[in-house]
Amino acid sequence: MLICLPFIKASQILSGEVVLSKLLDKMMHLSIENAEAEKGVLLLMVKGELFVEAVGEVGANKIKVMESVSVEEYKEVCSSIIHYVSRTKEPIILINAYELGDFTSDPYIIENVSGHGMPAGLVMMMVQTSI
Repeated sequence: MLICLPFIKASQILSGEVVLSKLLDKMMHLSIENAEAEKGVLLLMVKGELFVEAVGEVGANKIKVMESVSVEEYKEVCSSIIHYVSRTKEPIILINAYELGDFTSDPYIIENVSGHGMPAGLVMMMVQTSI
C-alpha cells in the first residue's frame, strides 16, 4: 500500500485541479516530497528543445512557474546532465559528481558543486506529443 500512496495522491491532485499553475504547484510539491529532494525542476520538450516550466525547493511555500525558459539560459541546473538524460532516456544517479563520472569537468559542477557534495534534486521531464 505504501508504494501506491504517491500514485493515489497524484490522481487526487490531477482530478481536483483545473488551473495549470495550481496543478503544477501541487504536482511539484508532491514530486519533491516523494523523491525526498531539495529541489525540483519541471522541463518540457517542445520541438526538440527543453524548457524550464516550474521550479520548487524544499521549504518554499510556492512553486515558481516559469515562462518557458530555455534550459541553456537557466543557470540553476546542469544542462549537460539534462541533455544526457534526454538523449539516452536513461536515468542517472550522481554521487560526488565533482570527483567521479562523466561530468567532473562540467562548468556547472565545478562552480556549484565542487567541494560541497551534490545536493539532492529531482528533474521531471515531460515530452509533448501530438494526439
